[in-house]
Amino acid sequence: RRSHSKASHIMSVGTAPFVPEKIKAIIFDVDDTVLRGTLAIKHQTFKELFSDHLGKLDEALKLYEATGLGDRRNIIAHIIGEPQESCHQNHRVTTWTEKFNSLCEEQIRKQRLHPDDLDGLIKIKNNFCEELFLLTSTPVEIAKENFAHFEKKQPLMKGLFINIYIIS
Repeated sequence: RRSHSKASHIMSVGTAPFVPEKIKAIIFDVDDTVLRGTLAIKHQTFKELFSDHLGKLDEALKLYEATGLGDRRNIIAHIIGEPQESCHQNHRVTTWTEKFNSLCEEQIRKQRLHPDDLDGLIKIKNNFCEELFLLTSTPVEIAKENFAHFEKKQPLMKGLFINIYIIS
């Protein structure tokens, strides 16, 4: 009886050659891909807000962030003991989420896109694919405001990304 894992099957098939003209769009995650250090800012903000509940914070990050099964509202609901099922409509969770968003936004806006990263993104757009998109779990209005802010600080960013997609 032979046993083949999915990975070994993929490896046996091989890798397709890189053909730049076939690329239609490229999607980048914002956190620590386009903007360095944003995950550390978010983790530090959680620690500051919930310094009395670091054990619960650690549990919540493992349950929701590390698995991709939740967002900041799920993490906050877990920490403050609110039900997961209603965390996106829960007033207490919303209040804490707004505090979290405000503190994160303040710190993130102090960042700049690293010059090497900006140069790399421009080269990708110019040489491989004109349609670059962003993927983030940050609420859409905050994400758009942040990128408008960064475009003012670094004019070469203007028009670099076509749209921002939100993971929810």
